[in-house]
Amino acid sequence: MTDHIDNALLRHEETLVSVRDLARPIRMGDEKAGMKFDGEKPRMDLLVSDMPRALEAIGHVLTAGAEKYAPGNWQYVENADSRYLAAALRHEMALARGEQNDPETGVHHLAHVACCVLFRLELAMREAAR
Repeated sequence: MTDHIDNALLRHEETLVSVRDLARPIRMGDEKAGMKFDGEKPRMDLLVSDMPRALEAIGHVLTAGAEKYAPGNWQYVENADSRYLAAALRHEMALARGEQNDPETGVHHLAHVACCVLFRLELAMREAAR
């Protein structure tokens, strides 16, 4: 009886490889090539390679908040969703008036907006997971 899995072909790093071949080390020259099945997982490296400036700016916003209040304090704010929406909109309004950077932190207002949105997203996802 023919095993359908053994006959299946997968695209792996621009090369067609049989499933049976993936079950044993692949030789490349004199070295073994490692195997890692992460094709369906998110490319977290793209966060750093695609938007390092934005992530660093958000890091500055988080640092300023941690220094002003306490690290992680944002997650304990009452009525967080509406308050972070209001905060994001205040930063959007400052941008609409032509102000690029927040006067208190010196960080671009959009980094503050992104941080507020990330707070809301994180809290919403935590709530949904309950």
